Amino acid sequence: ETTLKPNTCYEGDTVHIFQFYLEHSGDHKAIMQCVNNLLAREFKRIGEGKSSLGVLGVGSGGANSGWDILWKTYSKELCVGVIKEDRASAEVIACLESLGLKYDEHSAPNTFDITECFNPGSYHGECLLSVMTGNNKFHESFTPEIRAGMLDLLRRKCSTEKDGKVLFNGDLSCIVVHA
Repeated sequence: ETTLKPNTCYEGDTVHIFQFYLEHSGDHKAIMQCVNNLLAREFKRIGEGKSSLGVLGVGSGGANSGWDILWKTYSKELCVGVIKEDRASAEVIACLESLGLKYDEHSAPNTFDITECFNPGSYHGECLLSVMTGNNKFHESFTPEIRAGMLDLLRRKCSTEKDGKVLFNGDLSCIVVHA
């Protein structure tokens, strides 16, 4: 019997890196708060009287998220493995509007400390950078110039500095499309 599994860039040896990321980024907590506080009500409202409810998850957060800035700026370098292209919520919304579909957008704010990313010898920083770029080993995957550019972009355009820490804007968006 063959079992199919989803194709992600977080398989095999990189599962522990992704688990580390989930524990330190707050993404899972932000998503679960959105699911528990907003989507539970929305699903109940939308699904009332229906026998099934279709759910689709897409996107990497709002257009002002770092995810979007990083992946759009370095799409040529990042969209080469399992992830072939990146779409942020702004692009999903533009598509929905062009199709004339009604939707609601809800934000799930999230920031997390990426200070260790700027310490080349830091295991934790390497783990975060590996997940953020979708590459197993950040420091081995890119040229020194690309690495420096990404780190500069992460510090200057994707994050804020507070109390000596670099806090990444990892805001997420939840888009509920009315069907």
